[in-house]
Amino acid sequence: MISIVGLGVVNVDQVTPQVRDALRRAAHILYRDRGLATDAYLRSLGPPVTRLDPDASPDALAAQVLDAALTDGDVALALSGHPTLGEPLTAKIHDAAAVLQVPLRVVTGPSSLDAVLATVLLDPLAGGLQLFSAQDLVTQRRTLLADVPLCIFGSAQRTPSTGDHFQPLRDHLLQFWEPSHPCLAVHAASHPLATPAVHRFSLGELCAWGPTLHPDVTLVVPV
Repeated sequence: MISIVGLGVVNVDQVTPQVRDALRRAAHILYRDRGLATDAYLRSLGPPVTRLDPDASPDALAAQVLDAALTDGDVALALSGHPTLGEPLTAKIHDAAAVLQVPLRVVTGPSSLDAVLATVLLDPLAGGLQLFSAQDLVTQRRTLLADVPLCIFGSAQRTPSTGDHFQPLRDHLLQFWEPSHPCLAVHAASHPLATPAVHRFSLGELCAWGPTLHPDVTLVVPV
């Protein structure tokens, strides 16, 4: 059995009782997370713990998890945030587990989307919500609805982020909204003592703001 569990977005302070129970029951815990307290927390639960290389490819990590499951039986893979939101590793493991007939379950945790919706007080059921990664939005030339809010993940995940990096995204968005249309850059707090950061600017100013934004920022285009 493979249990893929979400640790939440605020270090280990959002671990749910269901996730904690799945971790304690595992014969082996594997995790891929950069949080400072994650390793110590997981080791306090009892089972042996293995840290996965956060820079390894999803294929390599999936093979490592499947190998552990075939060797140890019940294993838990702990991931930050929600295991199915912007997480290709979960799908890789699911497909491989189906071929090898290894049972799999997902135990969810609070996601970055939860944090963004709470920060900007956005209700997806009141008019809908468009949700894309920046890469998918630009490369697939997705058609957008100007009367439905839009959340864009991964827009600043390059080092360094530059104005040129944001230009294809800005140009695509300007096909559906005017340059003066508002845009919010939301960085959800990842520590209990931190507060969320929200920057407000127009879509036409996106390239100018790009170099100042946190790599984990989420862009929100309201109606």
